[in-house]
Amino acid sequence: MNNDNQLSFVNIITKFKIQIPILQRDYVQGRKNDTVKEIRENFVEDLICHISTHTEKILPLDFVYGYADEEFGKYDREVAKKNLNALLATIAKYSSPEEFQISYTIKDHGDLKKDLFIPLDGQQRLTTLFLLHLYVALKFRPEQISLLEGKLTYKTRKSSDVFLSKLVENAKSLSQELAIDDAIKDASWFLISWLKDPTVEGMLVMLREIEDRFASLENKDESLQLAHHNLFVSPKIKFDFLDLNEQGITDDIYLKMNSTGKSLSDYDNFKSWFVGKVDALLEKNKCLKEQSCFTNWKDKLDQDWYNIFWEQDQLKSDQLMYSFIRSVLSYAIVFSDEEEKDKKLKFDKLNSDTFLSLKFFEENELITEENISFLFSLLEELANESESLLDISDLWNSTFTSEGEFRKVVIDIHVIESLLHRTFIYAAFLLMVRRSSFNRLEFKKWVRIFRNIVYNTRIDDFPRFIHSIKATHDFLSGDQRLYTDNEKWIDFFSEKQVREEFHKFHLENTDTENIKAFEKAENHFYLYGQIDFLINWSRNGNGEFELNTFQRFWERFEKLFSKEHLESKILQQVLLVFGDKWMPDKGSYRYSFCKSSYNSARERDENWRQVFSGGDSGILNILNSSECETEDLKDIISTHIKKVNDWRRYILEDGSLIDQCGQRLINWLGDGNFVRLLDKTKLSGNHRELRTWVLFKQLEKKFGGDLIKYFSANSGERDSRIYFVTSGLFLRFDRHSSLFCFEILQEENNQYNIVDELEIENVYEIENVYLDCIRDFNLYTKDKLPVKLEELI
Repeated sequence: MNNDNQLSFVNIITKFKIQIPILQRDYVQGRKNDTVKEIRENFVEDLICHISTHTEKILPLDFVYGYADEEFGKYDREVAKKNLNALLATIAKYSSPEEFQISYTIKDHGDLKKDLFIPLDGQQRLTTLFLLHLYVALKFRPEQISLLEGKLTYKTRKSSDVFLSKLVENAKSLSQELAIDDAIKDASWFLISWLKDPTVEGMLVMLREIEDRFASLENKDESLQLAHHNLFVSPKIKFDFLDLNEQGITDDIYLKMNSTGKSLSDYDNFKSWFVGKVDALLEKNKCLKEQSCFTNWKDKLDQDWYNIFWEQDQLKSDQLMYSFIRSVLSYAIVFSDEEEKDKKLKFDKLNSDTFLSLKFFEENELITEENISFLFSLLEELANESESLLDISDLWNSTFTSEGEFRKVVIDIHVIESLLHRTFIYAAFLLMVRRSSFNRLEFKKWVRIFRNIVYNTRIDDFPRFIHSIKATHDFLSGDQRLYTDNEKWIDFFSEKQVREEFHKFHLENTDTENIKAFEKAENHFYLYGQIDFLINWSRNGNGEFELNTFQRFWERFEKLFSKEHLESKILQQVLLVFGDKWMPDKGSYRYSFCKSSYNSARERDENWRQVFSGGDSGILNILNSSECETEDLKDIISTHIKKVNDWRRYILEDGSLIDQCGQRLINWLGDGNFVRLLDKTKLSGNHRELRTWVLFKQLEKKFGGDLIKYFSANSGERDSRIYFVTSGLFLRFDRHSSLFCFEILQEENNQYNIVDELEIENVYEIENVYLDCIRDFNLYTKDKLPVKLEELI
């Protein structure tokens, strides 16, 4: 901005009268909410600290945009002209043609003096400066109050305009015994109704803030004298004044500059301070200017970099840019020496919409050379839409995120809650700013490597997030050649995945065709980049990797492990054909059918990944013997089902039984005949015994459920039972004998007593149709004991 356009408030009111137009908002810097209070206090402190000292420095208050107009404005003149024309036309119409002949011409005498300035942006700061000048003049040189008469008017509300006029007119007569806001409200000319005007109320609050700030200074009289000199005599506060008419700036450009419609927003306040802090950094270390990201950085902050956020959302561009800056700086909190709970609190604040004072940024030393170089380099990458962004978007696909295209996501990064995503984005950021160190293939490879290790590591709390960020920073700030020499090349992240990436790196270097094959498999919705089991299965007898074998296995695995198969239970069924050793052992005689969910590394690690890496994986058998289409799997089941004569048979016949296991867990005792379907993770939760449940569902389907009921158990010592309403008998599967037995409940001691077969037939009235079904039910026990209805203990 040319120095000719830098004007003090006195310069402006000497040349113009300032008129706040109707379209503008009320004066908000005097509002009493916490956010505005903090802004007001900091702003007034900055102003008064600057003008109450001996200084030659100028305190810049950024741009003031608007246009100069005649005091009788263009719009008002056009309205008057139209009204006059209508009046004269009416007189001419009703005059008598015989007596009078009226003709008229309305002459416009051209442009009048343009001594009215109508601000479109800067209203809040101009009003605050007006009040500051008024207060200093009142307290030090009251006769100069006359300089302010008629110099600020409000079109937004008539009450605001009248109040200002009365205030300037009567300021010298205000009581000196009361605080200034109280003195004004106590004055005879002050109307109580004005307190309902938010602009008037805000001005009273601001005047009190100004007075309190001066009162806090050691030598108030000397401070007021210096303030008067630095405001009225040799002004040390200036605006970059921009008359849109003179500059030829279009409305479109103005809208971009002031799209939010807010004056002195959080971002405005921060930006003014931020620019000064960066200037100080550059003054301290002139070598920083040699970095390309610092070239014309102030212009970029208002133009190229700002356009990133303007294009995303014109109405929220300021807030988006401010949030982005805060979120990028939040990563620096991780490296502080504070306790983890304090780090998390500050990290969360920076990534929220919570108001933050400038002191927060000061106290946490966020504006450092390293942080600003990092921030500016990122903004350069985003503004230039470099190839690195395209490569990241290609790799950060729907398998790993549902957030959307990378560039759009990071522009609004503060709304991302996932610590996994935040870790990957940080790694991507570091790689982007170091892009010149890699060719495109290397860059893409590193993004992919970090994607794989991040999304296969549990980063589900803030302490783990801290470790992930530090490990990422330490490695990418060092020598990446270590990666080629050390199987454990980075700290913290999943050792299994880190080791896998190390071995894939060497395989990819020997044959670039391996890269394409690996990338394709890594994007599988469940694998999330972890494909070591497929690689290991693809090695020959000498341990050498064979690409053809890998591609064949991958093509079949992709069909076998589809989302449809995962949801339908056919995967579990076809694996059970080959045995039950594949089921992950969860301890305490609990085994898992594996959940179908896969949204976190923990879910994947604790379920199907245990099957992939298990020593007895039926999956390899299936890949070797089948094309893995749905019909192929059904053929395997139908071909082998009759050879299965243990508990697995029930699951093969009805996969929906797995749904009775709420957490996909069974409890499996002894020889494997006694199986309980767990609703929760432990026996203390409700559970059903497999054979009695299958029998109950058959009886219910055949005869209805009115005369039979099922009682689940909720203890390891209790058994599930079928209850026959008519006879009062219970039926359970005995864990010791692997046979059904009937019981009767003795109410006096709440104990179950076994009933022998003779009593069942002669004493208890149980329908023969039930007995026939029970006798015909195949228990599929391993020892193939016959089904008997007899007394068993």
